[in-house]
Amino acid sequence: RTGESVQIPRVWSAFILNIGEAEVKHPVSVSLALDSLPYRYIRYAHPNYALRFPTASLLSGANDPLYDDQHSLWDTPEYDNANINIEPAWDIVDGAESWLNREVKIAQFDTGVQFTHEDLGCEGCPGLNGSVVTRALWFNADTIIDLANYPVEELDVAPLDPEKIGHGTRAAGIMAAVRNNEKGIAGIAGGNAEEGQPGVLLNSYRLTYTNPLSTLETLVDAMEYDFEEPDGGHIFCIETQIIQCPFPGCPQPSDVKLLREVVEIAYDLEIIQTTARGNFGHMDNNETVIYPAMYKDNWLISVGASGTDGEHLDNESEDGPANGSLGESFRSSYGASMDLIAPGTSDIILSTVRNSINNTTYTFFNGTSASLPHATGTVALLLYHSRDELSQEDVERLLEYSSSDITGNDPVYPTGYDIYNGWGRLDAGRALEMIDPEHEDLRVVHFEFEGDYLYEDIVCSGQTECPFMLTNGYRDLCTEETINNASSAILRKVYVPFNIPISSEYGIEPVDLDDPDKPAWWVRSSAVGLWAEPVYDSLSGQYIVTPGNELFFDEEPVYENGYLEGVIAGYQILVDPNYLGCTLDTTFPEEVLTFPAYFTGPPKLKFSLLASTPSDFVGPVVISSQREPEKVQLPVVAYPNPAKHEVQIRYELEQVAPVSLAIFNAGGQLVHIVDYVTQPPGQYTQTVGLHNLAPGVYFCALVSDRFYHTTKLIKL
Repeated sequence: RTGESVQIPRVWSAFILNIGEAEVKHPVSVSLALDSLPYRYIRYAHPNYALRFPTASLLSGANDPLYDDQHSLWDTPEYDNANINIEPAWDIVDGAESWLNREVKIAQFDTGVQFTHEDLGCEGCPGLNGSVVTRALWFNADTIIDLANYPVEELDVAPLDPEKIGHGTRAAGIMAAVRNNEKGIAGIAGGNAEEGQPGVLLNSYRLTYTNPLSTLETLVDAMEYDFEEPDGGHIFCIETQIIQCPFPGCPQPSDVKLLREVVEIAYDLEIIQTTARGNFGHMDNNETVIYPAMYKDNWLISVGASGTDGEHLDNESEDGPANGSLGESFRSSYGASMDLIAPGTSDIILSTVRNSINNTTYTFFNGTSASLPHATGTVALLLYHSRDELSQEDVERLLEYSSSDITGNDPVYPTGYDIYNGWGRLDAGRALEMIDPEHEDLRVVHFEFEGDYLYEDIVCSGQTECPFMLTNGYRDLCTEETINNASSAILRKVYVPFNIPISSEYGIEPVDLDDPDKPAWWVRSSAVGLWAEPVYDSLSGQYIVTPGNELFFDEEPVYENGYLEGVIAGYQILVDPNYLGCTLDTTFPEEVLTFPAYFTGPPKLKFSLLASTPSDFVGPVVISSQREPEKVQLPVVAYPNPAKHEVQIRYELEQVAPVSLAIFNAGGQLVHIVDYVTQPPGQYTQTVGLHNLAPGVYFCALVSDRFYHTTKLIKL
């Protein structure tokens, strides 16, 4: 999405196994038995969990303009702290050039959208029936029904049945209802009909046949369909509040690898993902585990609900007063990975809805399903208006940094982040101001390093060998033994120390938000081609390695005297394909456990900086990283490694010796040799061309009658 070339992992077929009545009572046991079978073609097995979309009653609505009643958007007298401050955001984007050359699509996975609704259409709208909905697909059992080709006279029967598509139509209206068209409501990213400014476009994926249930397999099918299509959406607006386990004793849904993998693929494709937190904060009065909202924080934006006072929505807590609407009896879910909250109670939210009589009906909406499109619509405005392409991490930081912090004593909310409100209530106006030249004059600057990085192979303390285990997504097809990086694999830290004169060379000045929890810089881990996250286990004395792109600052950046200094790093894993005479394989991504072990080519180290820049600045800032390696205590060193065209072989002799330099392939065959005369003690560097060598792993040997030293070499 941001211009990177990203390889999508090979797709495995997913099968649904219908089991007998006796086994239906124990689906987890059945799936665990299948998962443990020693067959190479079984990747994993788990129940096809049910997904539940919250239901909402269909209330009557007015047919005249209702913006004055949209208390969730602007500072109305009745609810002065409950809104997302949208009007300053509209002031910024109205008339801006960004509207003329940007198109943003939201892929909405829900119960479907009434694309014939009056407020979802406009003159010149490119979608179905002249609407903002450019795709309407119904994932119905084993078939995909394209509603664009559905007979108009039959639309009301099943595809657009009001009892089945109400939830999705409500969410669509909050994001995409056309603004200033003298009809109904104003959508957050619905454009401006008076000025001819286009709004956001929707790809609607209906997942349900009978509201409100769908299945995990249906959701994953729809997500893969969207981002594998060339005109797929830019944003995942995942309306799945919870993966429901309809039987006692089921495992936490974090074990559902199918959903986890498709979310991670979308993240690596740099697609913005937003997800509702759920309405289950009342369950046991604890931090209810909900997915995908509780996957890794940087993968997606997790949105909870706020009430009529703008704080965490809670109609059941004994800790403080209820702040929802009359008749609501739920509590917004909360806990780890909560990013922010947005309006989620029906007293302050109006939206479009399907009616069997006409297409001019509006109604109330509540829950985190209503909160989510407030955030997703704001994301669309950011993508419209930004002078630079924004990554998932960029958007998440802008929303978090601009949110209104929630503090108080009843209940007690501390200053800064808390598990109930995240970073605070969504503030769309402030978010847009942070990247607008006429306000803060800030922008998100991307830094990337290219060239030769530094490498540090992991060695356990006090050991010459450091074993590690591959787990959670890697597939070892031939052995259960621990992998030893001294003989068969490399677990490697890739890093770059940087000291960039950003002020004098680029005119860049980082913003100071006067909050240590909100630094001006953050890593961008999507699409970096590393794919290894090791954690050292002191009990077993080995590293446990899970797949994933996870950069980090090995030394936190410091800005002083115009220089930005720090160390950015990540991990990669390389495994000999001939290990133990068989192949090691993983399907996510396929190439990780082979030489060379790169997902998208050489690894990339990237970070973002929120800063002021000159008006003519054009990013990204690409830093050439041609650096000398740190001194290593090895007799022979290959640099750079990996290498493409040539490599420098460096070695040190402690005494006079005749030496030869030999290169062998992974099969032990000699492919290159250079004989040198007897050399005195000292340090030597020899350059060897690699043009005649095929990409792969090689071993470089320094040979003498007195010693034999080798090092691994990777040819790209």
